[in-house]
Amino acid sequence: MFSNGIPNRVKRPVTDTEVSARLDQKKQCAANAKSSGTAFKVTDNYLEVCDGLYREKGWGLLAFFIAGIGALCLTAMTAWMATHVPSAIQQKGQTGLVHWTFGFFTLVGIGIFMLPLRSLLGDCFSYTRRPIRFNRSDRKIYAFRHNGPGGVVSVPWDDAFLYVDRQPKGGITHSITHKSAARAHARI
Repeated sequence: MFSNGIPNRVKRPVTDTEVSARLDQKKQCAANAKSSGTAFKVTDNYLEVCDGLYREKGWGLLAFFIAGIGALCLTAMTAWMATHVPSAIQQKGQTGLVHWTFGFFTLVGIGIFMLPLRSLLGDCFSYTRRPIRFNRSDRKIYAFRHNGPGGVVSVPWDDAFLYVDRQPKGGITHSITHKSAARAHARI
């Protein structure tokens, strides 16, 4: 199954909802083609579209700058407090308690810092888009997964089960009432 341009291995039969939303490859779907910013190139031979996550790029960087830097400051502060115990607490003999307490909060801060860091790395160091090419001349669908051997999946046009998946609004952009995605089931 291709979901948002990313081939996913799904071992299940096609559902009734998917059958009712099936696209016939031999018939025209609409009089005018509409693109929501995912069609990148159209020629006489092929249509190249990208995954739906293309428009969501950049949010990981924003999350890192807002939450990540705050979590990094919290971690640095608690680590400093764990290693630089005031003399008043040392005189009371509570140094071990302070080390364990602020050590725990340092670990919590590191854990909180990892979430925006993961978002940053996924946003900045992954592919900008994953193209899918519908080639009319050789009647095949090509989906990009990664560079190297086996990185492009090729499926015969007639063997693909294409359907429109309508989902309620969600995610970062709430401006549309339904989010539609063209999905495909294919034997790979």
